[in-house]
Amino acid sequence: MSNFARQGYSIVFPLFLFFSAIFCMSTRTNNLLHLSILLLLLSLVRQENRQALAGVLREQWQTWTLLAAFFIYYALSNVWGHTPQHIDSPITHGVYLTGYLLLMTMLLRDGRTRRLAMLAVVGGITVLSLWTLIIDHTLVLTERAVSPENPGPTNVIDLAGYCGIGILICGMLLKEKASHWLYLPVVIMLVMLLLTQSRGPIIARCWRSAVRCTCTSSPAATC
Repeated sequence: MSNFARQGYSIVFPLFLFFSAIFCMSTRTNNLLHLSILLLLLSLVRQENRQALAGVLREQWQTWTLLAAFFIYYALSNVWGHTPQHIDSPITHGVYLTGYLLLMTMLLRDGRTRRLAMLAVVGGITVLSLWTLIIDHTLVLTERAVSPENPGPTNVIDLAGYCGIGILICGMLLKEKASHWLYLPVVIMLVMLLLTQSRGPIIARCWRSAVRCTCTSSPAATC
């Protein structure tokens, strides 16, 4: 049962990553996260899986301690903000974020699930970029907006940020294992990023490329 649960969240969570990149604020997509967290909890029935999770928490205890402190502060801020009746909302968000980060950490530790999770994000952003380029390219270029039917973010700046993250993940995947087909989603996301005319992600990409070129040309440089 626990092995089935572990294999289950290794598949369901990448599906959540894929669809959440396309459909923003979708209840059906969020249900995949709920199912992934449930499968993660079921996998802990087996001692080996509990030990693996405990090892993750020990190795990164500073990070998890800081996150716990932030979630507690975020929840208690409702008390001195004179809205104690809303304290359940930050607690719920904290639980979901903790589950999300635990799932992501567990998947990124294993080579196969790591690549699957990262490709799921890239695939989702690429599909959203293609949809927007085909359907909303004129609207994005002239009015910097998307149609109501667009499943992605309503703000093109957020869409540009999506593309920047997708390109960054592709760069990480190419560094780990050279796969020339990954250049195709990079081109699609780069075209989408440029079409949004959003300065922030474009400047960030140019800066990263400049730093990388400097490091490559200078053997003595440490980057």
